[in-house]
Amino acid sequence: MQTRRLIGLLVWNRVWLAAVLFSALTLNAWADSPYRVQTQSPVVIIGDVHGAFDSMVSVLRTAGLVDESLSWTGADTHLVSVGDVIDRGDKSREAMDLLMRLQEEAPAAGGAVHVILGNHEALNLSRDLRYLTPTELAAFAEFDPSGNGDAVLGHRAAFGSDGRYGQWLLDLPLALIVNRTLIVHAGVSEDLLGLSLEDINARGQAQLKQVVQAMEALVAEGHARQEDEYRAVRQAGKKVAAEDSPLQAMAAELVTNLDGGLAFSPDGPLWYRGSAMCHPFTELSTVDRALAHFDVDRILIGHTPTRDGRLHQRLDRKVVRVDTGMNTAYYGGAPTAVRIVDGVLEAIYVESGAGFVTETARVWKRPGGMSDQEIEAFLRTAEIVKTEDLAEGVTKPKRLTLTAGDQTLRAVFKTFDSDPGLEQGRWGRLGDKADRYHFDVAAYHLDRLLGLEMVPPAVLREVDGTPGTVQLWMENAVNEKARQERQLQLSPVCDLSDQYNLMNVFDALIVNEDRNLSNVLYVQPSWKVWLIDHTRAFRSDTRLPKMDRRNSVTVTDAMATALANLSDKALDEALSPYLHSRQLKGLKARRDRLIKLAR
Repeated sequence: MQTRRLIGLLVWNRVWLAAVLFSALTLNAWADSPYRVQTQSPVVIIGDVHGAFDSMVSVLRTAGLVDESLSWTGADTHLVSVGDVIDRGDKSREAMDLLMRLQEEAPAAGGAVHVILGNHEALNLSRDLRYLTPTELAAFAEFDPSGNGDAVLGHRAAFGSDGRYGQWLLDLPLALIVNRTLIVHAGVSEDLLGLSLEDINARGQAQLKQVVQAMEALVAEGHARQEDEYRAVRQAGKKVAAEDSPLQAMAAELVTNLDGGLAFSPDGPLWYRGSAMCHPFTELSTVDRALAHFDVDRILIGHTPTRDGRLHQRLDRKVVRVDTGMNTAYYGGAPTAVRIVDGVLEAIYVESGAGFVTETARVWKRPGGMSDQEIEAFLRTAEIVKTEDLAEGVTKPKRLTLTAGDQTLRAVFKTFDSDPGLEQGRWGRLGDKADRYHFDVAAYHLDRLLGLEMVPPAVLREVDGTPGTVQLWMENAVNEKARQERQLQLSPVCDLSDQYNLMNVFDALIVNEDRNLSNVLYVQPSWKVWLIDHTRAFRSDTRLPKMDRRNSVTVTDAMATALANLSDKALDEALSPYLHSRQLKGLKARRDRLIKLAR
């Protein structure tokens, strides 16, 4: 009898999926789609709550959407949550309950509440409870069907396909368009550009429901236990998928959807961090195509917290980041929201803060939140409290530990100079073989002029009477040589081929033929690429290196624009203290040749 019921469930699942996909294909007007909202009313978007119920309430009150009793006072406003309401905070259940209640209350006043699915909702639905706090988990004990108050079994019931929260979450969209704004939890990758908004939601919801139902079926048939977490149930699914049984197809779908379905793929709308973290020179083209594909003006995302607790705009202000670490106990951020009225964005801060931070280049974890100028000043003036000889490098570099106030940083000190005074002397035929510490500073300044942000800050400084270059030591970094030796598995947030291409363009610009496995760094956990050791670069050749004449680099439109903005005057002012005029002439010629590669 049980097997018959499961076969029926499997058949129903196929019929349901076909119906959803068919209906998605037939949706061709705003009015016909639940995922497209056209309104003249204000729209308020809040970021990831992560169980921080009190912070969520504070921002809703600040935005005028609820009163002291937490009843809806937002009139015709549309409230949007970008997901990740749960995990990491003790009051996830309270946050969900409030949003569910406001969804019922708001329409009576002409408003609406929209909640988008986040990756942590998908994790909880699929029995992955790694990020639940003990208090958070205990809140679901009352749902234990046995009445014994088991928190895990209560969570399973509450997040099941027919549970109080499971039913609600499984019907949430993965993406929503409100007027001219596309809202997704994490970001928009290339993978989504072949799908319509309706396809994304129909496919993602169907796959997630298949995961939940398949897990329930495996438990019901005795292949897994109700208390088993997702790894055990997934393993049971793999085993059943290899058998000839009524559950074979469903188990196979479970494994497939957990591995690559829209709700679990690292490039899916619930997980992709490229829109928030990857370099403008590579990511902007994807965003531009997404805006055209979905016919919107901007993309609004959560998932990746800003480091300063402020709302950010990036990629020519086409991407808005609203995850400001509302769970202050975990992220140290702040409760915020974005209000959109007549297409104009307004930043809402509960406490301090004003406006949006505009990101102009690659974002990285700056020591002490210092700017480049502040890091430079630190490297020039901080007290050196420790000096170490480094084993690597024939030029005998040293590692310095520097301290000023409550800030301590490490840096690399290089002193080798094969051609003292080259920048102001006569140019000889051996100039293109120079190996000079000055070139590390030149590479840093050129990198910043481009907006590349891949070379650590560097300055000139004398240490114990010896002149040299002091360059910031990148903490938590491993070079490619060490990575290979230690057999570390690469797990980059941003596509490595894109990062390598930026490296190759930069090396072509400066004629750096000394790039090797030891001077390509990865900073973990993001595995962003950093570039060091440019002491043998900046040759005078006006041509591009041979490898680049074989089209081994791709100059994107954004990169070409940045190169075109490198005026002769700016290059002379920034680099003449470190380079000979012949080197600058060659650099300018190679800049022009690289621009032509983009045409």
